[in-house]
This record gives sequence, C-alpha cells and structure tokens, in this order.
Amino acid sequence: MDKKEYRKNYYDKNREEILKKKKLYREKNREEILEKKKEYYNNNIEKIKEYYNNNIEKIRDYKKEYYNNNIEKIKEKKKEKISCDICNSIVNKRHIRRHQQSKKCLSCR
Repeated sequence: MDKKEYRKNYYDKNREEILKKKKLYREKNREEILEKKKEYYNNNIEKIKEYYNNNIEKIRDYKKEYYNNNIEKIKEKKKEKISCDICNSIVNKRHIRRHQQSKKCLSCR
C-alpha cells in the first residue's frame, strides 16, 4: 500500500474525528484566521483583481452552472421564514434587516 492509498484509507476511517478537530481549531483560532485572510488579501489585491479580470468568463459560467444545478436549494433558502426578534412578525430570512428598519418594526421598540 502506497502513501496515497494509506492516507485515503486513514481519512475514510477517521473522517468524523478529523472534521471535528478541524472545526474545533477554526472555532478556537477564528480571529487569527480572519487576520491572516485580511493580510493575504491586502498583500495580494492586485493579483486577485488580475485573476478576476483574466477569468471573468470562466467565473460567470461557473456561477451560472452552479445556479442551474442548485436552483431548488436556492429557492428554498429564499422562501425560508423567521420570526422577528423585535416585533414577532414573520418575515423572509433574507429580508430581516430591511424589515427591522421599517416603520412597523421601529414602532415596536
């Protein structure tokens, strides 16, 4: 058994445990990870913009394909309803911020 096979088998056997450890690490080091991401972005902003401009068609195609493949999930997410914490009205989840700035919600505060 070569290394690649061994790693794959090990991962398959211990997948849940590995994912738990990774999640725990991300939770503990959230601030540090965000700081590193910001630093990377600021140091490489020109490369990022250049990549986007050079691959804009590929990116658009990918987004269209993703949308078409996941249209049902996307529609379900859009329909999701929640209760407003302030006035207890039922609102679409994606519009909760807009609702909380409305006269109806502001009058309940």
